[in-house]
Amino acid sequence: MKLVHITPVSQTIPVVYVILAVKCSELSPPTNGELLGCNTTEMLYNTVCRFSCDEGSEAKGSMVRSCTENGTWSGTDLVCIGNC
Repeated sequence: MKLVHITPVSQTIPVVYVILAVKCSELSPPTNGELLGCNTTEMLYNTVCRFSCDEGSEAKGSMVRSCTENGTWSGTDLVCIGNC
């Protein structure tokens, strides 16, 4: 979430804080692998998701990804090569 500070026009107006939820898109399990899970059911800022590849497949990409403050996932998509 982002905390937005709004500066008061005068000292008689209270300061207002607005909390904006930052949400990332849903992730899918890779072919020949699986999405092991995320630390929450909502894909909000700071959500961490873990992946694995099936036995015999080679992992290319990120095994752990986090929802960043700008609404994108850290790392790169996991591709599991082999074991078709």
